[in-house]
Amino acid sequence: MKTVLFVILSALAVAGKQVKADEKPVLVVAQIQVSPDLQVPSEWLANFTSRLIELVKSSPKYGQVIAPGDTAAVPQQAETLHVTLVGFEKGSRASRYSVGYGAGQEKLEATVALVGPTGAVLFSKDFSSTMTWGPFFGGKSGKTPRKLAEKIVHTLP
Repeated sequence: MKTVLFVILSALAVAGKQVKADEKPVLVVAQIQVSPDLQVPSEWLANFTSRLIELVKSSPKYGQVIAPGDTAAVPQQAETLHVTLVGFEKGSRASRYSVGYGAGQEKLEATVALVGPTGAVLFSKDFSSTMTWGPFFGGKSGKTPRKLAEKIVHTLP
């Protein structure tokens, strides 16, 4: 009798989790755009894109995440995340170490828009991430894209 009760309660719990997952919106991450006047290194763009996808997929905000290039069917009620990189400075580790006071800082800026299924903008914001120093010898370069992705995902509604 206990086994039957356990099986029934387990089935109800799984069904309840499935319903909650279905209630969460589906998010389509559009291909990351780069302003025409920017020269963002490919490794920075790849680092930013992979971190953004990784964080959105692990976020409890969305039931399903469709990454750029996925061939999954997109539901009609899906929301779309558009990210455009609009500012970039590679910076200089030597300047950060020797001069300090913000010299040689890395900077990456993005404009983000979350668009609903009807085409209405649900959320829009400009983001910026900089690295001006680090604990050892001016800090390691290249962390700015990952930090920008974290800011974006933590701010999404």
